[in-house]
Amino acid sequence: MRSTIAVIGCALLAICSPGNSAAQLGRGGIPLSWTTGMGTEELVPLMPAEVPDMDQRAAVLTEGRFGVQLPLVVDVPEQGLHSILADGTTVVRALLRSPGAAALMLQFDRWELDPQATVFVYDADRRKVIGALGPEHRSPVGDMATALLPGDAVVVELHLPPGAMLGELRVASITHAVVDPLRRVQALDEEDRDFDPGYQSAPCHVNVNCPAAAAWQQQKRAVAMFLRPDGNGCTGTLINNTAQPGRPLFYAANHCFQPNTSQWVFYFNYEAPGCVGSV
Repeated sequence: MRSTIAVIGCALLAICSPGNSAAQLGRGGIPLSWTTGMGTEELVPLMPAEVPDMDQRAAVLTEGRFGVQLPLVVDVPEQGLHSILADGTTVVRALLRSPGAAALMLQFDRWELDPQATVFVYDADRRKVIGALGPEHRSPVGDMATALLPGDAVVVELHLPPGAMLGELRVASITHAVVDPLRRVQALDEEDRDFDPGYQSAPCHVNVNCPAAAAWQQQKRAVAMFLRPDGNGCTGTLINNTAQPGRPLFYAANHCFQPNTSQWVFYFNYEAPGCVGSV
């Protein structure tokens, strides 16, 4: 199965210029803490004041959502643990935890980094990592959001080469996933997973990898699923207009809209591995 994750900051049903899109694939690489023997046991977890109880968890699922957004303000340079490596590089780490979460997403309201700074975000068990991220991943309005990471604890790790400024890196909230909507199998293999919202599609819906959809293999590449900070999501389609200027218009239902589009996380080329379901 193929998937590409991107954070796109644009208003729904509005024109989004290339400057308003920032890929979240990152520059690649490995967090320095992984190669220098730093563990997470020395990090003090920073947690929201409250997490969903059993009734709230049941309500989330009844409403067809996968999670709930919780306020959690963390100034990473101020509250994180600073470590200085032999070459003078400063590594700042902050551990965020929301007990009982199946997965977590982070929303940053300040992302003002030194040009030399890089950021990694990964789950505490080091199964999945996002990064390296830099100043170019800042949205036009100054915020940033991450894709889902498995488990109830994630680490934000900031790398600062000698001479780099601390900058501003602040988490404003987290999305506590009651269930992981990206149902991962085979030891969290990124290439083998399926979306499960907790309910099944209607029998009239045709899986794009079924024989009946054989003629739609090019068009399917324009379809994306997006997850919002409030723990809900929708799907939509990239379209063009008759002038074909190449501007990325994203078309989705009006009821999906919230005025926080810069913190939506889009999953392109996301599909089931074969013809599963009723058709």
